[in-house]
Amino acid sequence: MDLKNLSVRKQGDVYAVTCDVQLKDLSSGAEMAYHYTFDLVREGDRWYVVRMGQGEI
Repeated sequence: MDLKNLSVRKQGDVYAVTCDVQLKDLSSGAEMAYHYTFDLVREGDRWYVVRMGQGEI
């Protein structure tokens, strides 16, 4: 797994996170690239994912 292009932006009380992830299937050797988006909120000392999205790059 390889993580690239990590970006974090604060929008009010929500943190919008985007990143690209390169995954490799160990059995076939196939590599796939995905773009992820997360919306995170902090409550006390914990972080919660309130929305997650995924799409191919």
